[in-house]
Amino acid sequence: MKNILDTKRLLSVYQKIEKCGTREEGGMYYEGMHASTDHDGYRVYLSDGKVTVQLGFHHAYAVDAPSRLDLDNFQARLRYIDTH
Repeated sequence: MKNILDTKRLLSVYQKIEKCGTREEGGMYYEGMHASTDHDGYRVYLSDGKVTVQLGFHHAYAVDAPSRLDLDNFQARLRYIDTH
């Protein structure tokens, strides 16, 4: 699943969750999305409970999605958070 997500949008959503979200164990939560980083801050994680995206150095990312429908729903949530 390469080149299916906009890394700029991923970072924008991560920043919005950090700014507007509520702190929970292991990260922040906002509008159905959980955001966290690893211990050194080089990797960013976004998850809606079904799909998890790991965004790393140089905008490389890995997606763990059980189905294409789940990935489509995840992308819709990203767009919603990014634009509202």
